[in-house]
Amino acid sequence: SMTKITDIPHFEQCRILDYVKWNCDHRNGNESIAAIKYLDILNFAMASHIFDRIVWNWSRPMYELLEIEKRLFPDKKITVKFNRIHDALKKASSAQKESYIDINISTMMNKMSLDCIELEYEPQEFVVDHDDIFQDVLKAIQGEKSRKEFIILDPIINDLGNFRNISKLRLTASFDMADLEEFCINNPGLVDLEINSYHFTDHGRLTQIVPNCPKLKNLKFILNDNAWDMDYVRLANLSSLQRLEIEKPPSSVVEYDWQSSPEFAAKRARMDYEVRNLIPVLELLKALSQKKKSTLVKLILKFDIDDETVCEIVKIKGLRMLECGLCYLSSIGHLKQISSLQQVTLLNRGHLVSDDVVELLKKRVTISGVDTRMTLTAGGHLGIDSTDAELYRSVNVDIFLKIENLKSLWLSNDLIISMDLALVKFLELGIEV
Repeated sequence: SMTKITDIPHFEQCRILDYVKWNCDHRNGNESIAAIKYLDILNFAMASHIFDRIVWNWSRPMYELLEIEKRLFPDKKITVKFNRIHDALKKASSAQKESYIDINISTMMNKMSLDCIELEYEPQEFVVDHDDIFQDVLKAIQGEKSRKEFIILDPIINDLGNFRNISKLRLTASFDMADLEEFCINNPGLVDLEINSYHFTDHGRLTQIVPNCPKLKNLKFILNDNAWDMDYVRLANLSSLQRLEIEKPPSSVVEYDWQSSPEFAAKRARMDYEVRNLIPVLELLKALSQKKKSTLVKLILKFDIDDETVCEIVKIKGLRMLECGLCYLSSIGHLKQISSLQQVTLLNRGHLVSDDVVELLKKRVTISGVDTRMTLTAGGHLGIDSTDAELYRSVNVDIFLKIENLKSLWLSNDLIISMDLALVKFLELGIEV
């Protein structure tokens, strides 16, 4: 009977692979891409885990050169870096390019443990066949039924509607909103949607997706700087929405009189921007606050909001976590009205010490800013952590004595040194520091 390669001695296995390598070197001597030059060895190693070990024992450098371990045992997520692909294929012939792409697609698609595929491309120069290569990869992914998450970091994407069974989608690309709408129709199980583009090539509106996203729990998007006041109101109709994150678009260039104070001109430009662009957010929050029953648990607004906006947020039922910046720190007092609130993360700097913050701490709300974090446990232990201890050198911390049954202060050494004499009263009252 024919002897199996697994039955012959290790020395003979190595001799066979030495011959295969010699043959590859002579047949593909001018080939610069290792995966193509040594395709016979790669295919042998990929055939089974036993053959993979044989190649590993034969030549560790070859095993690493062909990236066999990465191909056999990928992470749950894989990133297709098109910049790296284009660099590798600069001097390759059409046949070599086709073979290289086929190998990579086959490797990626054969990994059943893969949950997330990310396509990443940052154009450094014009690449003639980028669209063709990108579409080849895209078609392979679109034909796959078992993937859960898909991330596109390419400047332009088409045919989103061809995908199926995607539960998470992250886009940093220009696309037609009608295309995303079709994607939502064909992927009713979509749970997470992150859109890092704010201009849609067909001038559509984000709210077009609402009727077809029954299970969408997490939504992140960037404001369109030309949005009308009511453009986002229908997002309040997303029946399963639990986490909403909104960012502002990159700052546009604003012309102003350079003879005036640069600080004043910058502030004026910022104020004009806020008034013009944040009304759509206010209208969306009003719609959310008017719902009799809300599923929204976490709200993230990556910009400063005014007092009126905070007052609308307070009315959203069941909100537990809020992240935003405040134009006026006094606005934090309104948050005491949210009975379900557990965590407030501010984009503001400073010590944050105030009567309103103490009242929130009493309700077991964790408060944090850019450089400060405060927590109060049910057992009466107050923790204050700060990356800038100097903020507390002249702050009246006696305000924390208003907390009933306060038993201890948990402070870093830097904070203890900075507060110094201010802590004497706490010690006199038997509060541990």
